[in-house]
Amino acid sequence: MAEITGYAYGKLREYMKDNFKVIAIANGTETVKKYTDATITIENEKVKYKVIADNADGSLTGKKVDRFAIYETATSTDKIAEDAFAEFTYTNTNDTLTIEIELVIPSN
Repeated sequence: MAEITGYAYGKLREYMKDNFKVIAIANGTETVKKYTDATITIENEKVKYKVIADNADGSLTGKKVDRFAIYETATSTDKIAEDAFAEFTYTNTNDTLTIEIELVIPSN
């Protein structure tokens, strides 16, 4: 069996950054909202995502979220990655949830 090179791992990280751009917040299995404006960077062996999920328009008031997922597009149903976090409830339009995700793609 052959191993891919450090160069190939770098290309995989770049592919993730360039193609998997949508972050969803969810309550259990129910998607609450998807965001297409995540900041995505590569630092060493990590692809880092950051999205600020605010409630400025009031559409999230009363909603609880406890998971995030990464998707390729806003209409994708296949998750690239997902994880849980401590439950957060939006109570007013000033509430903001910052989600920071690190995906590790090692060099070997």
